[in-house]
Amino acid sequence: MTSDQDSPTGPGGPTRFVTFFTTLPGIITAAAALVTAIGGAFYGGTQAATPSPTVTVTQTEWRSPAPAPPTAPVPPVPSVSDTATVSPVSPGPTGAAGTLRGSYSFQLPALYYAPLGPQKPTQPDIVGATNSSGDISWKADQGGQQIEAGTSERMLALPNGSTPTYQACSTGTQFITGAPSTPGSVFCILERPGLIAGVQVTSVNENSPTYVTLQVSVWQGP
Repeated sequence: MTSDQDSPTGPGGPTRFVTFFTTLPGIITAAAALVTAIGGAFYGGTQAATPSPTVTVTQTEWRSPAPAPPTAPVPPVPSVSDTATVSPVSPGPTGAAGTLRGSYSFQLPALYYAPLGPQKPTQPDIVGATNSSGDISWKADQGGQQIEAGTSERMLALPNGSTPTYQACSTGTQFITGAPSTPGSVFCILERPGLIAGVQVTSVNENSPTYVTLQVSVWQGP
């Protein structure tokens, strides 16, 4: 009688070895898959834990340059035919009544006329006695050596040795035809148009050439 242990198909028979060797490749395959899974998990976790480097990208924005401000057009240079002819304008009275227009001293030769304006008379302004268009003259050849006003002006007497003022010259009524040419003589000349001159004789030179030195103040008249 044959025992089960000795049977080829029993628990210790050839069938057991056949089953073992048949199952061994599956075990190896499963083990390899497990190792692969563990390795993948290990490396995958490591890569996930490492932060990726931050890359900064600088972008330059290009802007067009601002346009230049407009240049004002240059006016054309007028030709000679385009240039208007400007007539000279005569200077008129300046300032309110009583405004001092000028103050100066000058020498008036005998037998000559001179204007009494805001500016001191110059050499061309002093003309011979034959031309009576001036404001003042010294007629030393007519016995009295007196100073007279021009034919278009009026003359006022003021106290000798006084200082002529606009108030005294504009309100006085002592009209005269001539004033003595002695030092200290003071008088006013009412000119046309609209000027008042206060005159004081400061000195007289009786030697040749003869002349008187006059201190003059000129105001704007009313």
